[in-house]
Amino acid sequence: FRGRGLLAYLQGDFSRSNSDFTQCLEIRTRLNDLKGVAESRQDLATVAIAANEWDAAKQLLEDALAFRRASSDHRGILVCLNNLGIVAINRQDLQTARQYYQECLDGFRKLGDERSVAGSMVNLGWIFYAEGKFQEAHTFYEQGLTVHKRLGNQRGINQATGCLGYLKYETGEAASCLALFK
Repeated sequence: FRGRGLLAYLQGDFSRSNSDFTQCLEIRTRLNDLKGVAESRQDLATVAIAANEWDAAKQLLEDALAFRRASSDHRGILVCLNNLGIVAINRQDLQTARQYYQECLDGFRKLGDERSVAGSMVNLGWIFYAEGKFQEAHTFYEQGLTVHKRLGNQRGINQATGCLGYLKYETGEAASCLALFK
């Protein structure tokens, strides 16, 4: 059911995806599979996020986080926190989002996951940007970009570069935006 739910999600069929993820959750609950229950709740939260159902997504992610903590799934905990950061941003709660992203940054550093460290840096940069703290945003975007480049992570490079470009545009440096993409 999970695989079919993921395919439906990727095709934009959120109703089918939600149904498949719910069936998967029911099976995992019967099996008392804590990690599986957490994963299914996160999958359902992803659908809720795509549908802009922020309250439902928050509840599902908080439930998933409790299961991740109960099973000592450190990476899963950090993924939940990252997704809770997305929800907090969309609920206009930047302080909470910053706390989640900082915890992610610290946790991914402890795990030695440089790619996720870089992503957390870019996420924190976005929070500073949204708060109008452009110098701090620039610093985090640059740090994230440096790591993504070292790792050869093109998707991360594109994300960080796009954030830097938008920051430069917003701060009156539009002429220097194109140089970022060379």
